[in-house]
Amino acid sequence: MRSYRLKNSIDKKTLQRRLKKAFLSNSERIIAEDFQGFPPTDLTENTFTWAWEGGINSVPPDGWDEYHLLLTAPIQLSLIQNSPLFKSVVVCPQKFSEGKHWIHALKNYFLNHPMENVFFQFEPWTIDRPHNLTAAEVAQFLYMLKFNFPMLSPDLRPGLERVDFRIPDDFELEALDVAEQIRGIQNSSPEISIIIPTYNNKYFLHAALFHLGQQSVNHSRYEIIIVDDGGNDATWDYLEKFGLPENTQIRYLYWPRPKARTRGDSFFRAGLCRNLGVRHARAETLVFVDSDIVVPSNFVQTIIDEMKSADVLQFPRMHIKQEKSSGHVRLENIKTSDLYIEEASYWGPFFETKNWMSLKFFWKYTCTYGLAIKKHTFFEVGGFNRTYVSYGFEDTELGYRMAKNKKIFKLARLNLYHLTAYSSSEYQSSRLKRRRLLGKTAKQFFLNTLDLEVYQNLRGFMGGENAIYYRIKKALGSLSKNKSSDEKLLTHP
Repeated sequence: MRSYRLKNSIDKKTLQRRLKKAFLSNSERIIAEDFQGFPPTDLTENTFTWAWEGGINSVPPDGWDEYHLLLTAPIQLSLIQNSPLFKSVVVCPQKFSEGKHWIHALKNYFLNHPMENVFFQFEPWTIDRPHNLTAAEVAQFLYMLKFNFPMLSPDLRPGLERVDFRIPDDFELEALDVAEQIRGIQNSSPEISIIIPTYNNKYFLHAALFHLGQQSVNHSRYEIIIVDDGGNDATWDYLEKFGLPENTQIRYLYWPRPKARTRGDSFFRAGLCRNLGVRHARAETLVFVDSDIVVPSNFVQTIIDEMKSADVLQFPRMHIKQEKSSGHVRLENIKTSDLYIEEASYWGPFFETKNWMSLKFFWKYTCTYGLAIKKHTFFEVGGFNRTYVSYGFEDTELGYRMAKNKKIFKLARLNLYHLTAYSSSEYQSSRLKRRRLLGKTAKQFFLNTLDLEVYQNLRGFMGGENAIYYRIKKALGSLSKNKSSDEKLLTHP
C-alpha cells in the first residue's frame, strides 16, 4: 500500500495545498500528523485509508482507520507497553546524546511487541534546526541499532511518500496544467517511448532530435516525448522553425512554472518531468535521454534487442569537447580526439565492465542520460521520487530501488555522446557548487532509505554541516569560547 504523510497546518490555505498534493499522489493511504479532528470532509476522497499520527500526549480522535504513535523522547516508550490502540510506533531521535537511552527503551519495548511495528524517522539537519541529527550521527545511531538488534532493519514506514517539508507548499510535485503539441503520424502502439526533459536548451535539443530521427528502425516503432520544464527560451517555436525530424512521432509537453528559476536553485524538476513524460507514454519500454545527448542510428534497435533480457539498460557515455559541441553537430564529423570521459576514474571502469551487476553497489551507476526501463518495473518501484527537487541522485535512488527489487541490470555496448556546455549546467562548471548541490540530495537519499550502504557510498558529499553552523554562529558573534552542552552535541562523535 502506497502511503503519503500529511503535516497539519493552522493556516487553511496551506492545509488545502498540502491536501491537494496528497490527493494527487495516487496513494491509497494518507497518514496525517497531529490532526485534532478529521481533515475537511469536502476535500477528502473515499478511496483513501486515513491514518492518524501523533505524540503520546495527543488524544487520538474517533473515526480514523489507523493510529500511529509518533515518539520524540525514549521515555515515552514505557507509557505504551500495554496499549493495543496503536498499529505502529514511529521513532524520531533528535539528539545523539539520547542514543543509549533509545537502545535501552527499545529493548524493553521489544519484550512485549514485535520488531516489525517500529519505524524510524530522521528530520534533515538544517542551520535553523541544528539539534537534529547530522547524517554522520544518524549513521552512528543505525550502527548502534545494528549491533544491539541484528535482526532489526531500520526503515521508514513501507510505502510512505518521503515528503521533505522544506519544499514550498505552492511547489507542484505533479503537473496540473500542461500544454501539448503533436507532430508526425501517431502510432497507437509504439514499442519505445523516449522521454527527454529540457530546460532552456533548445540548441542542443535540436541536435539530439536530429539524431533520434535518423534511426535504422521504422519511425512507427518509437515515439519521442519532450517535457519542457517551464523554460523561457521558446523551445518549441525554435524547433518548428529550424526543422523537426520528418515522420517522427513527437509530443511536446510544456509544464509552466509560477516563477522563473536559476541554475542550481532548489526548484529542480528533472525527475518530476520524467514522471510526467511517463504518464503520456504509450510504449511498454521507457527510455530516458537528456536533452544534450546525441545517439547513433542503431540506438533504438539496440534497445529493442537488449531489453528482451533485461529490466534496466544503460549505455556508456562519451563527452564531446566543448569547442566541438553545438546544435549543428553530426556524429559522422566527430573524431576520437574530440571525445573524453568525464570523471574517468569513476565512470571509466563501469563503461568497461562486462557484467554490470557484478560490481559492488552496482545500483550507484544508474544515470538517466541514457537509461531504458520496462514500464511495469518503473511503476512497481514507484517512479522517480517526487521530493528530489535539488540537482542529483534522483536517478541513482531509482536504481537503488530497482536493485532492491531484484531487477536485471545490463550495460549496452553502444556509446552515447554528451554535448558539453558548462555555462548551461546546474553547477556552472564549479566543482564546489556541484558538490554542495549533490550534498543536499545525498543526505536526502540516505535519510529516505536509512541504508548504511548508501551512507558508505555517499558520505563524501555529506560533510560540513557542523562547520557551517559554527562559522555562521561565529559571524553573528553568538558563539562563546566555551561551547554549551547542546552545542557539543553538534560535533561528530
